[in-house]
Amino acid sequence: MPELIAPTVRLRTSFLAALAEFRADRDHPVPWFVTDVDPPALTDAVAFTTYVSRVLSERTEAAERTDGFVPMTTLW
Repeated sequence: MPELIAPTVRLRTSFLAALAEFRADRDHPVPWFVTDVDPPALTDAVAFTTYVSRVLSERTEAAERTDGFVPMTTLW
């Protein structure tokens, strides 16, 4: 049975495949969480690690965020 888990670098391959599917879907707009991925994270493993760290840090009050966003938990 599928379960939601915290973002992790070990899911990089399947995460990037999912992003490609979202971008390829011409019937629906690309969701914000797809466009929020740091562009270098799409091609560089180190940048992907940094991206995952950023997403995990968004759970705290101290995290830097776009205006209007509040602390949030992202699950994959």
